[in-house]
Amino acid sequence: KIGNDALLVERGVTLFGEIRDRNVRKLARLTDGRIVAGSAPKGNVYSFPAVGGPPLFLQENRDAEVVDLLPLDDGSFYAGIVFSAGDIFRLSKPGIEAKDDAKDGPKDIIFKDREPKPGFTGRSTVVRFPAEGFPENVIGKTGVSLYRLARHGDWLLLTAGEQGDAFGYDPVARRSLTFAGSASAQLSDLAPLGGGRFLMLRNNAPGLAVMSFADAPVRELETKRLDLNQSSELGAIRFPRLRGVELSALKLEASTNYGSDELEGWSPWSELKQRDGAFQTAGLRGRYVRYRLHVPGSATDFQIDKAMQFYLPQNRRPTLSDFRIFPPNQALVPAGEPPVNVVATVGQMLFPAPRDAKDDNPEKRKGSFLSSQVIPSPGSQIVYWTMNDPDGDALAYTFSIRPDGRDTWTDLAVRSTDNYVQFETGGLAEGLYLTRLVVAEQAPRPSAQRLTYTFETDNLLVDHTPPVITATDLKRNNGSLFITVAGRDALSLLEGIEVVLNNGTRDIMMHPADGLLDGREETFTVEFPEAKTSGATSVEIILYDEAGNASSTRLAVK
Repeated sequence: KIGNDALLVERGVTLFGEIRDRNVRKLARLTDGRIVAGSAPKGNVYSFPAVGGPPLFLQENRDAEVVDLLPLDDGSFYAGIVFSAGDIFRLSKPGIEAKDDAKDGPKDIIFKDREPKPGFTGRSTVVRFPAEGFPENVIGKTGVSLYRLARHGDWLLLTAGEQGDAFGYDPVARRSLTFAGSASAQLSDLAPLGGGRFLMLRNNAPGLAVMSFADAPVRELETKRLDLNQSSELGAIRFPRLRGVELSALKLEASTNYGSDELEGWSPWSELKQRDGAFQTAGLRGRYVRYRLHVPGSATDFQIDKAMQFYLPQNRRPTLSDFRIFPPNQALVPAGEPPVNVVATVGQMLFPAPRDAKDDNPEKRKGSFLSSQVIPSPGSQIVYWTMNDPDGDALAYTFSIRPDGRDTWTDLAVRSTDNYVQFETGGLAEGLYLTRLVVAEQAPRPSAQRLTYTFETDNLLVDHTPPVITATDLKRNNGSLFITVAGRDALSLLEGIEVVLNNGTRDIMMHPADGLLDGREETFTVEFPEAKTSGATSVEIILYDEAGNASSTRLAVK
Protein backbone atom coordinates (compact mmCIF):
# COMPACT_ATOMS: atom_id res chain seq x y z
CA LYS A 1 0.00 0.00 0.00
CA ILE A 2 1.29 3.45 -0.85
CA GLY A 3 0.54 4.62 2.69
CA ASN A 4 3.22 2.30 4.12
CA ASP A 5 6.48 4.32 4.09
CA ALA A 6 8.63 1.27 4.93
CA LEU A 7 7.37 -0.75 1.96
CA LEU A 8 7.90 2.23 -0.33
CA VAL A 9 11.49 2.66 0.85
CA GLU A 10 12.21 -1.03 0.17
CA ARG A 11 11.19 -0.42 -3.43
CA GLY A 12 13.27 2.74 -3.78
CA VAL A 13 10.47 5.27 -3.32
CA THR A 14 11.19 7.94 -0.70
CA LEU A 15 9.34 11.08 0.29
CA PHE A 16 10.81 14.15 -1.46
CA GLY A 17 8.38 16.77 -0.08
CA GLU A 18 4.75 17.33 0.68
CA ILE A 19 2.19 20.14 0.77
CA ARG A 20 -1.18 20.41 2.48
CA ASP A 21 -3.07 21.48 -0.64
CA ARG A 22 -5.29 18.93 -2.31
CA ASN A 23 -3.45 18.58 -5.64
CA VAL A 24 -0.04 19.23 -7.15
CA ARG A 25 -0.74 20.40 -10.69
CA LYS A 26 2.67 21.23 -12.15
CA LEU A 27 6.36 20.59 -11.41
CA ALA A 28 9.47 22.19 -12.95
CA ARG A 29 13.24 22.09 -12.21
CA LEU A 30 15.12 25.38 -12.15
CA THR A 31 18.73 25.86 -13.26
CA ASP A 32 19.96 25.84 -9.63
CA GLY A 33 18.34 22.44 -9.00
CA ARG A 34 15.33 23.63 -7.03
CA ILE A 35 11.96 22.10 -7.76
CA VAL A 36 8.99 24.48 -8.08
CA ALA A 37 5.44 23.21 -7.80
CA GLY A 38 1.98 24.66 -8.38
CA SER A 39 -1.15 23.47 -6.61
CA ALA A 40 -4.94 23.50 -6.85
CA PRO A 41 -7.56 24.45 -5.76
CA LYS A 42 -5.66 27.10 -3.78
CA GLY A 43 -3.22 27.88 -6.58
CA ASN A 44 -0.15 28.26 -4.38
CA VAL A 45 3.40 28.24 -5.79
CA TYR A 46 6.08 26.37 -3.77
CA SER A 47 9.85 25.94 -3.98
CA PHE A 48 11.51 22.68 -2.81
CA PRO A 49 15.28 22.36 -2.16
CA ALA A 50 17.16 20.30 -4.75
CA VAL A 51 17.59 17.46 -2.22
CA GLY A 52 13.99 17.62 -1.04
CA GLY A 53 12.44 18.64 2.24
CA PRO A 54 9.85 21.16 3.44
CA PRO A 55 8.88 23.71 0.76
CA LEU A 56 8.94 27.48 0.84
CA PHE A 57 5.99 29.63 -0.19
CA LEU A 58 6.73 31.70 -3.29
CA GLN A 59 3.16 32.95 -3.68
CA GLU A 60 -0.11 32.27 -1.91
CA ASN A 61 -3.42 32.37 -3.81
CA ARG A 62 -7.03 31.33 -3.35
CA ASP A 63 -9.53 29.57 -5.63
CA ALA A 64 -6.93 29.11 -8.35
CA GLU A 65 -5.06 26.50 -10.36
CA VAL A 66 -1.43 26.63 -11.47
CA VAL A 67 -1.79 25.38 -15.05
CA ASP A 68 1.83 25.61 -16.21
CA LEU A 69 5.39 26.46 -15.10
CA LEU A 70 8.09 27.63 -17.54
CA PRO A 71 11.74 27.80 -16.25
CA LEU A 72 14.18 30.29 -17.82
CA ASP A 73 17.97 30.12 -18.20
CA ASP A 74 18.64 32.88 -15.66
CA GLY A 75 17.02 30.91 -12.80
CA SER A 76 13.68 32.70 -13.01
CA PHE A 77 10.42 31.16 -14.21
CA TYR A 78 6.90 32.02 -15.35
CA ALA A 79 3.75 30.59 -13.79
CA GLY A 80 0.34 30.52 -15.48
CA ILE A 81 -2.46 30.77 -12.89
CA VAL A 82 -6.21 30.54 -13.52
CA PHE A 83 -8.62 31.95 -10.94
CA SER A 84 -12.18 30.64 -10.88
CA ALA A 85 -14.91 30.47 -8.26
CA GLY A 86 -16.25 26.97 -7.68
CA ASP A 87 -15.81 23.94 -9.90
CA ILE A 88 -15.68 25.13 -13.51
CA PHE A 89 -14.82 22.77 -16.36
CA ARG A 90 -12.33 24.58 -18.56
CA LEU A 91 -12.10 21.77 -21.13
CA SER A 92 -15.20 20.80 -23.09
CA LYS A 93 -15.12 17.08 -23.87
CA PRO A 94 -17.59 15.07 -25.95
CA GLY A 95 -19.69 12.51 -24.17
CA ILE A 96 -19.33 8.82 -25.03
CA GLU A 97 -22.21 6.43 -25.46
CA ALA A 98 -21.88 2.69 -26.13
CA LYS A 99 -24.63 1.33 -28.37
CA ASP A 100 -25.16 -2.44 -28.75
CA ASP A 101 -27.04 -3.08 -32.00
CA ALA A 102 -25.77 -6.62 -32.47
CA LYS A 103 -25.92 -9.60 -30.14
CA ASP A 104 -22.34 -10.59 -30.91
CA GLY A 105 -19.29 -8.50 -31.62
CA PRO A 106 -18.03 -5.16 -30.30
CA LYS A 107 -20.33 -2.31 -29.35
CA ASP A 108 -20.57 0.82 -31.43
CA ILE A 109 -18.99 3.87 -29.77
CA ILE A 110 -20.83 7.13 -30.44
CA PHE A 111 -19.42 10.56 -29.58
CA LYS A 112 -22.08 12.99 -28.47
CA ASP A 113 -21.77 16.64 -27.56
CA ARG A 114 -22.43 17.42 -23.94
CA GLU A 115 -24.97 20.01 -22.96
CA PRO A 116 -23.57 23.50 -23.57
CA LYS A 117 -21.92 25.06 -20.53
CA PRO A 118 -21.73 28.77 -19.77
CA GLY A 119 -18.58 30.58 -20.83
CA PHE A 120 -15.60 30.83 -18.54
CA THR A 121 -16.15 33.65 -16.05
CA GLY A 122 -12.83 33.63 -14.19
CA ARG A 123 -9.53 35.31 -14.92
CA SER A 124 -5.96 34.31 -15.70
CA THR A 125 -2.59 35.80 -14.88
CA VAL A 126 1.01 35.11 -15.80
CA VAL A 127 3.45 35.76 -12.95
CA ARG A 128 7.22 36.09 -13.34
CA PHE A 129 9.28 34.77 -10.43
CA PRO A 130 12.83 36.21 -10.65
CA ALA A 131 15.78 34.30 -9.23
CA GLU A 132 16.20 37.08 -6.69
CA GLY A 133 13.29 39.36 -5.92
CA PHE A 134 9.55 39.44 -5.66
CA PRO A 135 6.93 37.96 -8.03
CA GLU A 136 5.60 40.29 -10.72
CA ASN A 137 2.31 40.02 -12.65
CA VAL A 138 3.11 40.49 -16.34
CA ILE A 139 -0.18 39.55 -18.04
CA GLY A 140 -3.80 39.56 -16.88
CA LYS A 141 -6.82 38.35 -18.86
CA THR A 142 -10.43 38.53 -17.68
CA GLY A 143 -12.86 35.87 -18.92
CA VAL A 144 -9.96 33.91 -20.49
CA SER A 145 -8.55 30.61 -19.30
CA LEU A 146 -4.84 29.84 -19.80
CA TYR A 147 -3.58 26.36 -20.71
CA ARG A 148 0.11 26.27 -21.61
CA LEU A 149 3.25 28.48 -21.69
CA ALA A 150 6.16 28.30 -24.16
CA ARG A 151 8.97 30.47 -25.51
CA HIS A 152 9.74 31.76 -28.98
CA GLY A 153 12.99 33.70 -28.84
CA ASP A 154 12.48 36.36 -26.19
CA TRP A 155 8.71 36.16 -26.46
CA LEU A 156 6.46 34.26 -24.09
CA LEU A 157 3.69 32.28 -25.83
CA LEU A 158 0.38 31.38 -24.21
CA THR A 159 -2.48 29.21 -25.41
CA ALA A 160 -5.76 30.24 -23.86
CA GLY A 161 -9.42 31.01 -24.31
CA GLU A 162 -12.42 29.16 -25.63
CA GLN A 163 -11.95 30.17 -29.28
CA GLY A 164 -8.39 29.06 -29.88
CA ASP A 165 -6.73 32.24 -28.65
CA ALA A 166 -2.96 32.51 -28.72
CA PHE A 167 -1.39 35.36 -26.75
CA GLY A 168 2.14 36.45 -26.01
CA TYR A 169 4.31 38.77 -23.97
CA ASP A 170 7.34 40.74 -25.05
CA PRO A 171 9.50 41.24 -21.92
CA VAL A 172 11.75 43.77 -23.69
CA ALA A 173 8.96 46.10 -24.82
CA ARG A 174 6.85 45.02 -21.80
CA ARG A 175 3.66 44.67 -23.81
CA SER A 176 1.09 41.98 -24.48
CA LEU A 177 0.87 40.32 -27.88
CA THR A 178 -2.04 38.69 -29.69
CA PHE A 179 -1.49 36.14 -32.45
CA ALA A 180 -3.86 34.97 -35.14
CA GLY A 181 -6.09 32.37 -33.51
CA SER A 182 -7.33 28.96 -34.52
CA ALA A 183 -10.81 28.33 -35.92
CA SER A 184 -11.30 25.63 -33.30
CA ALA A 185 -11.94 26.03 -29.60
CA GLN A 186 -9.31 25.55 -26.90
CA LEU A 187 -5.67 25.12 -27.85
CA SER A 188 -5.00 23.03 -24.77
CA ASP A 189 -1.31 22.14 -25.31
CA LEU A 190 1.68 22.95 -27.48
CA ALA A 191 5.15 21.55 -28.16
CA PRO A 192 8.07 23.18 -30.03
CA LEU A 193 9.02 21.59 -33.36
CA GLY A 194 12.01 23.87 -34.08
CA GLY A 195 12.40 26.50 -36.73
CA GLY A 196 9.77 28.74 -35.18
CA ARG A 197 7.07 26.07 -35.47
CA PHE A 198 4.87 24.69 -32.67
CA LEU A 199 2.53 21.72 -32.66
CA MET A 200 -0.83 22.65 -31.12
CA LEU A 201 -3.30 20.24 -29.53
CA ARG A 202 -6.85 21.28 -30.34
CA ASN A 203 -9.89 20.36 -28.35
CA ASN A 204 -13.53 20.33 -29.50
CA ALA A 205 -13.19 19.11 -32.18
CA PRO A 206 -10.04 17.12 -31.34
CA GLY A 207 -7.12 17.53 -33.70
CA LEU A 208 -3.65 18.92 -34.28
CA ALA A 209 -2.58 22.27 -35.71
CA VAL A 210 0.70 24.00 -36.47
CA MET A 211 1.62 27.48 -35.30
CA SER A 212 4.47 28.81 -37.42
CA PHE A 213 6.59 31.94 -37.15
CA ALA A 214 8.50 31.09 -40.34
CA ASP A 215 8.62 33.50 -43.26
CA ALA A 216 5.63 33.32 -45.62
CA PRO A 217 4.89 35.02 -48.97
CA VAL A 218 1.72 36.52 -47.48
CA ARG A 219 0.68 36.83 -43.87
CA GLU A 220 -3.01 36.69 -43.16
CA LEU A 221 -4.87 37.88 -40.07
CA GLU A 222 -8.61 37.37 -39.57
CA THR A 223 -10.41 39.18 -36.77
CA LYS A 224 -13.09 37.70 -34.60
CA ARG A 225 -16.71 38.77 -34.90
CA LEU A 226 -16.98 42.49 -34.14
CA ASP A 227 -20.28 43.80 -32.79
CA LEU A 228 -21.45 47.22 -34.05
CA ASN A 229 -24.32 47.14 -31.46
CA GLN A 230 -26.96 47.65 -34.17
CA SER A 231 -27.40 47.05 -37.88
CA SER A 232 -25.28 49.58 -39.75
CA GLU A 233 -23.81 50.52 -43.10
CA LEU A 234 -20.03 50.24 -43.16
CA GLY A 235 -17.95 53.26 -44.07
CA ALA A 236 -14.20 53.68 -44.31
CA ILE A 237 -11.73 51.82 -42.13
CA ARG A 238 -8.49 53.66 -41.43
CA PHE A 239 -5.12 52.79 -39.97
CA PRO A 240 -3.87 56.02 -38.34
CA ARG A 241 -0.22 54.98 -38.49
CA LEU A 242 1.78 52.38 -40.37
CA ARG A 243 5.47 51.61 -39.80
CA GLY A 244 7.58 49.32 -41.94
CA VAL A 245 4.84 48.70 -44.53
CA GLU A 246 3.04 50.86 -47.07
CA LEU A 247 -0.74 51.11 -47.20
CA SER A 248 -0.68 50.14 -50.88
CA ALA A 249 0.95 46.81 -49.96
CA LEU A 250 -1.96 45.79 -47.70
CA LYS A 251 -5.10 43.98 -48.75
CA LEU A 252 -8.24 44.08 -46.63
CA GLU A 253 -11.42 42.02 -46.96
CA ALA A 254 -14.66 42.25 -44.98
CA SER A 255 -17.65 40.01 -44.31
CA THR A 256 -20.87 41.01 -42.52
CA ASN A 257 -23.70 39.25 -40.74
CA TYR A 258 -27.01 40.26 -39.19
CA GLY A 259 -26.84 37.28 -36.82
CA SER A 260 -24.37 36.45 -34.06
CA ASP A 261 -23.55 32.90 -35.20
CA GLU A 262 -19.82 32.34 -35.65
CA LEU A 263 -20.24 30.17 -38.77
CA GLU A 264 -23.61 30.74 -40.45
CA GLY A 265 -25.16 33.74 -42.15
CA TRP A 266 -21.97 35.55 -43.21
CA SER A 267 -21.78 37.39 -46.52
CA PRO A 268 -19.02 36.47 -49.01
CA TRP A 269 -15.67 38.12 -48.43
CA SER A 270 -15.53 41.49 -50.20
CA GLU A 271 -12.24 43.20 -50.98
CA LEU A 272 -12.12 46.82 -49.84
CA LYS A 273 -10.67 49.38 -52.24
CA GLN A 274 -8.14 52.00 -51.18
CA ARG A 275 -9.35 55.57 -51.49
CA ASP A 276 -8.44 58.74 -49.62
CA GLY A 277 -5.90 56.91 -47.48
CA ALA A 278 -8.46 54.35 -46.24
CA PHE A 279 -10.16 51.11 -47.22
CA GLN A 280 -13.72 51.57 -48.45
CA THR A 281 -16.52 49.75 -50.23
CA ALA A 282 -20.19 50.39 -50.86
CA GLY A 283 -23.16 48.24 -49.94
CA LEU A 284 -21.79 46.36 -46.93
CA ARG A 285 -24.40 46.24 -44.16
CA GLY A 286 -24.83 44.15 -41.03
CA ARG A 287 -24.82 44.02 -37.26
CA TYR A 288 -21.53 42.08 -37.08
CA VAL A 289 -18.39 42.39 -39.18
CA ARG A 290 -15.07 40.58 -39.45
CA TYR A 291 -11.96 41.52 -41.40
CA ARG A 292 -9.19 39.61 -43.13
CA LEU A 293 -5.89 41.47 -43.53
CA HIS A 294 -3.13 40.35 -45.93
CA VAL A 295 0.42 41.61 -45.36
CA PRO A 296 3.26 40.78 -47.82
CA GLY A 297 6.07 38.62 -46.53
CA SER A 298 8.62 41.27 -47.56
CA ALA A 299 7.50 43.36 -44.57
CA THR A 300 9.58 41.71 -41.85
CA ASP A 301 9.42 44.36 -39.14
CA PHE A 302 6.27 46.45 -39.23
CA GLN A 303 3.60 47.93 -36.98
CA ILE A 304 -0.05 48.64 -37.73
CA ASP A 305 -1.89 50.85 -35.26
CA LYS A 306 -5.43 50.20 -34.03
CA ALA A 307 -7.90 50.57 -36.88
CA MET A 308 -10.68 53.15 -36.85
CA GLN A 309 -14.01 51.82 -38.17
CA PHE A 310 -16.57 54.32 -39.44
CA TYR A 311 -20.17 53.23 -39.88
CA LEU A 312 -23.65 54.70 -40.16
CA PRO A 313 -26.18 53.00 -37.84
CA GLN A 314 -29.54 51.96 -39.20
CA ASN A 315 -31.95 54.87 -39.03
CA ARG A 316 -34.72 54.19 -36.50
CA ARG A 317 -37.90 56.22 -36.42
CA PRO A 318 -38.57 58.63 -33.56
CA THR A 319 -41.21 57.83 -30.96
CA LEU A 320 -43.74 60.12 -29.33
CA SER A 321 -43.47 59.60 -25.58
CA ASP A 322 -45.69 62.46 -24.34
CA PHE A 323 -48.35 64.73 -25.84
CA ARG A 324 -50.27 67.30 -23.77
CA ILE A 325 -53.01 69.78 -24.63
CA PHE A 326 -52.97 72.38 -21.86
CA PRO A 327 -56.19 73.78 -20.39
CA PRO A 328 -57.39 76.71 -22.54
CA ASN A 329 -56.96 80.42 -21.82
CA GLN A 330 -53.36 80.07 -20.67
CA ALA A 331 -50.34 81.59 -22.38
CA LEU A 332 -46.69 80.64 -22.22
CA VAL A 333 -43.85 83.04 -21.42
CA PRO A 334 -40.82 81.07 -22.70
CA ALA A 335 -37.76 81.01 -20.51
CA GLY A 336 -34.53 82.26 -21.98
CA GLU A 337 -32.15 79.78 -23.54
CA PRO A 338 -29.37 78.77 -21.12
CA PRO A 339 -25.97 80.22 -22.03
CA VAL A 340 -23.55 78.01 -23.89
CA ASN A 341 -21.08 76.42 -21.50
CA VAL A 342 -17.63 77.11 -22.92
CA VAL A 343 -15.86 75.30 -20.06
CA ALA A 344 -15.43 71.52 -20.26
CA THR A 345 -14.31 69.20 -17.49
CA VAL A 346 -11.76 66.41 -17.84
CA GLY A 347 -14.56 63.86 -17.31
CA GLN A 348 -16.53 65.32 -20.24
CA MET A 349 -13.47 65.11 -22.45
CA LEU A 350 -12.71 61.49 -21.51
CA PHE A 351 -16.31 60.26 -21.49
CA PRO A 352 -18.37 62.55 -23.74
CA ALA A 353 -22.12 62.05 -23.74
CA PRO A 354 -23.82 61.78 -27.17
CA ARG A 355 -24.85 65.25 -28.45
CA ASP A 356 -23.99 66.73 -25.05
CA ALA A 357 -22.13 69.73 -26.42
CA LYS A 358 -24.63 70.60 -29.15
CA ASP A 359 -26.97 73.58 -28.89
CA ASP A 360 -29.95 71.60 -30.25
CA ASN A 361 -29.77 69.00 -27.49
CA PRO A 362 -33.40 67.95 -26.76
CA GLU A 363 -32.71 67.75 -23.04
CA LYS A 364 -31.56 71.37 -22.95
CA ARG A 365 -34.67 72.49 -24.82
CA LYS A 366 -36.91 70.47 -22.53
CA GLY A 367 -35.30 71.98 -19.45
CA SER A 368 -35.79 75.47 -20.88
CA PHE A 369 -39.47 74.79 -21.61
CA LEU A 370 -40.18 73.40 -18.14
CA SER A 371 -38.75 76.59 -16.63
CA SER A 372 -41.18 78.78 -18.59
CA GLN A 373 -44.04 80.67 -16.92
CA VAL A 374 -47.74 80.19 -17.63
CA ILE A 375 -50.08 83.19 -17.26
CA PRO A 376 -53.87 83.61 -17.78
CA SER A 377 -54.69 84.74 -21.30
CA PRO A 378 -58.24 84.42 -22.73
CA GLY A 379 -58.28 82.61 -26.07
CA SER A 380 -54.73 81.20 -25.84
CA GLN A 381 -53.94 77.49 -26.24
CA ILE A 382 -50.69 75.58 -25.54
CA VAL A 383 -49.82 72.15 -26.95
CA TYR A 384 -46.66 70.34 -25.80
CA TRP A 385 -44.98 67.06 -26.85
CA THR A 386 -41.88 65.01 -26.10
CA MET A 387 -40.18 63.11 -28.92
CA ASN A 388 -37.39 60.53 -28.52
CA ASP A 389 -35.10 59.61 -31.37
CA PRO A 390 -32.97 56.51 -30.58
CA ASP A 391 -30.22 57.75 -32.92
CA GLY A 392 -30.11 61.29 -31.51
CA ASP A 393 -31.06 62.85 -34.88
CA ALA A 394 -32.12 66.50 -35.04
CA LEU A 395 -35.90 66.82 -35.55
CA ALA A 396 -38.29 69.41 -36.97
CA TYR A 397 -42.03 69.45 -36.18
CA THR A 398 -45.12 70.45 -38.13
CA PHE A 399 -48.32 70.68 -36.04
CA SER A 400 -51.69 70.84 -37.81
CA ILE A 401 -55.41 70.81 -36.97
CA ARG A 402 -58.62 70.29 -38.99
CA PRO A 403 -62.32 70.39 -38.03
CA ASP A 404 -63.91 67.00 -37.54
CA GLY A 405 -65.68 66.02 -40.77
CA ARG A 406 -63.46 68.09 -43.08
CA ASP A 407 -60.34 67.16 -45.07
CA THR A 408 -58.33 70.38 -45.02
CA TRP A 409 -55.50 70.66 -42.51
CA THR A 410 -54.33 74.00 -41.11
CA ASP A 411 -50.65 74.15 -40.15
CA LEU A 412 -50.06 76.02 -36.89
CA ALA A 413 -46.29 75.33 -36.79
CA VAL A 414 -44.15 74.38 -39.80
CA ARG A 415 -40.74 72.69 -39.45
CA SER A 416 -40.24 74.14 -36.00
CA THR A 417 -37.46 72.89 -33.75
CA ASP A 418 -39.48 73.74 -30.61
CA ASN A 419 -41.38 70.94 -28.89
CA TYR A 420 -44.47 73.09 -28.28
CA VAL A 421 -46.86 75.41 -30.12
CA GLN A 422 -48.96 78.32 -28.83
CA PHE A 423 -51.89 79.76 -30.80
CA GLU A 424 -55.12 81.73 -30.46
CA THR A 425 -58.48 79.98 -30.67
CA GLY A 426 -60.57 83.16 -31.04
CA GLY A 427 -60.55 82.90 -34.84
CA LEU A 428 -61.49 79.21 -34.88
CA ALA A 429 -65.05 78.03 -35.22
CA GLU A 430 -66.49 76.04 -32.34
CA GLY A 431 -66.31 72.29 -32.47
CA LEU A 432 -64.00 69.27 -32.29
CA TYR A 433 -60.67 69.45 -34.10
CA LEU A 434 -58.40 66.58 -35.04
CA THR A 435 -54.65 67.14 -34.56
CA ARG A 436 -51.52 65.63 -36.07
CA LEU A 437 -47.79 65.99 -35.54
CA VAL A 438 -45.40 65.44 -38.45
CA VAL A 439 -41.80 64.75 -37.40
CA ALA A 440 -38.99 65.11 -39.96
CA GLU A 441 -35.33 64.25 -39.39
CA GLN A 442 -32.75 66.90 -40.23
CA ALA A 443 -29.02 67.08 -40.87
CA PRO A 444 -26.54 65.54 -40.22
CA ARG A 445 -28.57 62.51 -41.31
CA PRO A 446 -28.10 62.15 -45.12
CA SER A 447 -31.12 63.53 -46.98
CA ALA A 448 -31.81 60.20 -48.69
CA GLN A 449 -32.11 58.48 -45.30
CA ARG A 450 -34.14 61.09 -43.41
CA LEU A 451 -37.38 59.73 -42.05
CA THR A 452 -40.67 61.62 -41.85
CA TYR A 453 -43.33 60.20 -39.59
CA THR A 454 -46.87 61.37 -38.87
CA PHE A 455 -48.49 60.89 -35.47
CA GLU A 456 -52.24 61.15 -34.97
CA THR A 457 -52.50 63.05 -31.69
CA ASP A 458 -55.25 63.96 -29.23
CA ASN A 459 -58.39 65.82 -30.22
CA LEU A 460 -58.76 69.54 -29.48
CA LEU A 461 -62.11 71.02 -28.46
CA VAL A 462 -62.74 74.69 -29.22
CA ASP A 463 -65.67 76.09 -27.20
CA HIS A 464 -66.58 79.78 -27.09
CA THR A 465 -70.15 79.45 -25.78
CA PRO A 466 -70.70 79.74 -22.02
CA PRO A 467 -72.81 77.16 -20.18
CA VAL A 468 -76.45 77.75 -19.38
CA ILE A 469 -77.84 77.92 -15.84
CA THR A 470 -81.08 75.97 -16.12
CA ALA A 471 -82.36 76.09 -12.52
CA THR A 472 -81.56 77.66 -9.14
CA ASP A 473 -82.95 77.14 -5.66
CA LEU A 474 -82.27 78.82 -2.29
CA LYS A 475 -83.67 77.50 0.97
CA ARG A 476 -82.84 77.50 4.64
CA ASN A 477 -82.86 74.37 6.74
CA ASN A 478 -81.58 73.74 10.28
CA GLY A 479 -79.88 77.10 10.45
CA SER A 480 -78.00 76.79 7.10
CA LEU A 481 -78.52 78.31 3.66
CA PHE A 482 -78.57 75.77 0.81
CA ILE A 483 -77.98 77.04 -2.73
CA THR A 484 -78.65 74.56 -5.57
CA VAL A 485 -77.66 75.30 -9.18
CA ALA A 486 -78.34 73.17 -12.27
CA GLY A 487 -76.66 73.84 -15.61
CA ARG A 488 -75.61 72.40 -18.95
CA ASP A 489 -73.13 73.05 -21.75
CA ALA A 490 -73.39 72.24 -25.44
CA LEU A 491 -69.78 71.09 -26.03
CA SER A 492 -67.66 70.96 -22.87
CA LEU A 493 -67.98 69.22 -19.55
CA LEU A 494 -68.96 71.41 -16.63
CA GLU A 495 -66.23 72.27 -14.16
CA GLY A 496 -68.02 73.78 -11.12
CA ILE A 497 -69.65 76.84 -9.62
CA GLU A 498 -68.51 79.86 -7.64
CA VAL A 499 -70.93 81.38 -5.12
CA VAL A 500 -70.35 84.95 -3.79
CA LEU A 501 -72.56 86.55 -1.11
CA ASN A 502 -72.67 90.35 -1.01
CA ASN A 503 -71.38 90.27 2.59
CA GLY A 504 -68.02 88.99 1.27
CA THR A 505 -68.53 85.26 1.87
CA ARG A 506 -67.30 83.15 -1.05
CA ASP A 507 -67.18 79.39 -1.85
CA ILE A 508 -66.22 77.23 -4.84
CA MET A 509 -67.86 73.87 -5.48
CA MET A 510 -66.05 71.52 -7.90
CA HIS A 511 -68.03 68.30 -7.31
CA PRO A 512 -71.72 67.86 -8.20
CA ALA A 513 -74.50 66.50 -6.06
CA ASP A 514 -74.03 62.94 -7.37
CA GLY A 515 -70.29 63.04 -6.63
CA LEU A 516 -69.18 62.43 -10.26
CA LEU A 517 -68.13 65.37 -12.42
CA ASP A 518 -68.56 63.52 -15.71
CA GLY A 519 -71.28 65.26 -17.73
CA ARG A 520 -72.24 68.34 -19.68
CA GLU A 521 -75.28 68.63 -17.42
CA GLU A 522 -74.76 68.68 -13.65
CA THR A 523 -76.33 69.91 -10.40
CA PHE A 524 -74.28 71.58 -7.63
CA THR A 525 -75.26 72.35 -4.03
CA VAL A 526 -73.46 74.73 -1.64
CA GLU A 527 -74.22 74.99 2.09
CA PHE A 528 -73.49 78.16 4.16
CA PRO A 529 -73.87 78.23 7.94
CA GLU A 530 -76.20 80.96 9.18
CA ALA A 531 -73.32 82.85 10.78
CA LYS A 532 -71.68 83.33 7.34
CA THR A 533 -74.87 84.60 5.69
CA SER A 534 -75.52 87.31 8.30
CA GLY A 535 -76.34 90.60 6.61
CA ALA A 536 -76.29 89.16 3.06
CA THR A 537 -79.16 90.29 0.83
CA SER A 538 -78.06 88.76 -2.51
CA VAL A 539 -75.81 86.07 -3.96
CA GLU A 540 -74.01 85.88 -7.30
CA ILE A 541 -73.70 82.41 -8.90
CA ILE A 542 -71.09 81.75 -11.62
CA LEU A 543 -71.11 78.46 -13.60
CA TYR A 544 -67.89 77.38 -15.39
CA ASP A 545 -67.18 74.80 -18.09
CA GLU A 546 -63.81 73.14 -18.78
CA ALA A 547 -63.15 75.48 -21.73
CA GLY A 548 -63.01 78.41 -19.33
CA ASN A 549 -66.37 79.90 -20.36
CA ALA A 550 -68.70 81.17 -17.62
CA SER A 551 -72.25 82.43 -17.11
CA SER A 552 -73.70 84.08 -14.01
CA THR A 553 -76.90 85.08 -12.30
CA ARG A 554 -77.83 87.00 -9.12
CA LEU A 555 -80.52 85.96 -6.65
CA ALA A 556 -82.00 87.66 -3.63
CA VAL A 557 -81.32 86.12 -0.25
CA LYS A 558 -84.28 86.08 2.13
